[in-house]
Amino acid sequence: LLRSGWLDARCLDLLPDVDNEPSENCVKFHRGTVILSDIVLFFGAYLASTSMGKILRDNNRPHNTLLTFILIVTNPGLIMLDHVH
Repeated sequence: LLRSGWLDARCLDLLPDVDNEPSENCVKFHRGTVILSDIVLFFGAYLASTSMGKILRDNNRPHNTLLTFILIVTNPGLIMLDHVH
């Protein structure tokens, strides 16, 4: 990505406090990686919740699959790790 011109070298460096304005390509790169990781998270949460729903099939609790999906997707640790950087 650096050689093709999509990113500049400063995008992957730690920027000093004085001159810390990232380029537009750098911002697009970081936003794109967050969106891509969210898509992977949602797909993985869907697969995990449907497989757990099949294993833990209980007629008294029909919403196990939805509850598992919501608990995985709204995990505060994953949200802070992915969106606070």
